[in-house]
Amino acid sequence: MEVNRLKPFIAPIFGAILSLPILFLLAYALLEGVSLEAFSNLNLATYAKSTLLLVLGVGALVFVFGGLSAYLVARFEFVGSRFFSLSLALPLAIPSYVVGYAYNGIFEYAGLLAQLTGITGHFSILTLWGAIVIFGLSMYPYVFIVARAAFLGLSSSVDEVVKLQGIGPVRAFFRAYLPLVYPALFIGLFLTSMEVISDYGTVLYFGVETFSVGIFKQWFGYADLQGAIKIALVLMVFVFTLLLLESKAKARMRYATGGFSAKPLQKQRLKGLKALGAFAFCALLFTCAFVVPVAVLGYWAILDPRSGSLDLGGYTFGTLSINLGSAFVIMVCAFVVLFFTVAYRTALAKIAYRVSLLGYSIPGAVVGIGALLLFSSIDKALGQYWLGGTFFVLIFAYVVRFYPAGVGALNSGFSKITTELQEASKLYAKGEFARMWRVSFPMVKGAFMSGFLIVFIDVSKELPATLLLRPFNFDTLATRIYELASNEMLPALGLPSLVLISMTTVAVLLLNLRIFR
Repeated sequence: MEVNRLKPFIAPIFGAILSLPILFLLAYALLEGVSLEAFSNLNLATYAKSTLLLVLGVGALVFVFGGLSAYLVARFEFVGSRFFSLSLALPLAIPSYVVGYAYNGIFEYAGLLAQLTGITGHFSILTLWGAIVIFGLSMYPYVFIVARAAFLGLSSSVDEVVKLQGIGPVRAFFRAYLPLVYPALFIGLFLTSMEVISDYGTVLYFGVETFSVGIFKQWFGYADLQGAIKIALVLMVFVFTLLLLESKAKARMRYATGGFSAKPLQKQRLKGLKALGAFAFCALLFTCAFVVPVAVLGYWAILDPRSGSLDLGGYTFGTLSINLGSAFVIMVCAFVVLFFTVAYRTALAKIAYRVSLLGYSIPGAVVGIGALLLFSSIDKALGQYWLGGTFFVLIFAYVVRFYPAGVGALNSGFSKITTELQEASKLYAKGEFARMWRVSFPMVKGAFMSGFLIVFIDVSKELPATLLLRPFNFDTLATRIYELASNEMLPALGLPSLVLISMTTVAVLLLNLRIFR
């Protein structure tokens, strides 16, 4: 076949490759003839109940934390409102399991609180409700960022209607503004739910038996890979059910986007008790979600500067190398696939494009097992142990998991490239590579950079797939922190945690500035 005839199939082929880990899990279920009895001893009811309670509880908290704070900084001016507009996104830089380690260090028996007050007692936060609060504090930025953008984009006509009705800020929030930004809030809530389902480090530390914990327990605790795969299959059904509900809910919310226009709302200045209340809420949220965890980690770093940070330079170099390399590979793949999807708008390309986006909704543990099955089968077919346990497998899993985040960011840039512009670019540059480099990339480079930062943040905090697929004797800062916490060496994880947070904080600040430039 001529090379030119392959071009329309580049996007479908790539989409098929990215779906291979999931297809391998499904093929396993079909070939093994999995029956209902095979699932009876896997404690699935407990995993389902814990996961559902966690998703609902965290959803309620991030709705209040993220939605209300976004409303305050986007609609009103008060002391510190500009500072909070940027800083309230910073908790996104701290992995939720690190926030959990810090708060347990405060409240555990003879912890920091007992040392400061002299009152020794046991107040354990290592419960389901403790995990919900920790997730709420660390994940509300997913709602805050999208809701703030939605509030800022509302039409000034909404404000005029509110003034004519003569209703106060609280009633206006529930009756006028909230219904209009609900689609954005829903997107934030959905992203939060996916992150909670995928989490492993926090739920394990808090003793909450979710599906992710069940997969690792079945595999490493009982050496039962088959059982781990079965739990992964049930988790996939759980996630696809949520995806179906999300799709139906989004279809009902389309009417809400009609409230946006080019003329934005004017901010109102708060005075007196209202201004004090808005400042107190934002300050308390920022303090609990960012200042307190960082302060505890800083104290531990001073208290124990060396024991947990031996070879810190090596961990930092390894983390930066794998994260920057993975983010670059993911964004290049997303750019190439989107270019050919736009250039060759075939039905097959559209289907493959949508299938390839499923990876972000699949937890890292499931992606890890799927990738392991895939490359183990290839190694077995080749008769050589070439791929298993290599960086190639780890980066492939990252691509499957986070490629949709890169595509989502790039889509806004490619939406500006019309069919007429594509036709005109053929006169300016001959060949696909020349058009990609000289025409398309300059038009989407801003979105490319935003996507790169998003993927870098996500990969930096990723734990389940890294634990499953990392090469022998290779650790990232995230896996090192996890190992120190597992060995109850909390003060020792202070310095590596601060280094990891510093990396992701820079990325969050750059992303925040790019979004609101």
